[in-house]
Amino acid sequence: MDRILPDSGGVAKTMMESSLADFMQEVGYGFCASIEECRNIIMQFGVREVTAAQVARVLGMMARTHSGLTDGIPLQSISAPGSGIWSDGKDKSDGAQAHTWNVEVLIDVLKE
Repeated sequence: MDRILPDSGGVAKTMMESSLADFMQEVGYGFCASIEECRNIIMQFGVREVTAAQVARVLGMMARTHSGLTDGIPLQSISAPGSGIWSDGKDKSDGAQAHTWNVEVLIDVLKE
């Protein structure tokens, strides 16, 4: 008997492929602030291997949002141990926020 419903593994795979790009967009340009930050955030997101489809979606998202992206989640909220997304108002603002994607950082992390 033919299957009526698609394989749920394929659906989950597609969701994971697009959700990395969505997550990166939500975090903002700071996602690619440095190789260490990029690597740590990708690992915390749960990605062990990045597929060609994920890379394609990420690059497409980067092209669409190359400038003008509103402030994302502060990196301290994601990468600091024991911290949460909500700020207590004591975040340091040094004015060195990125205003575009650092594609070279992402490529270096993906090559590893």
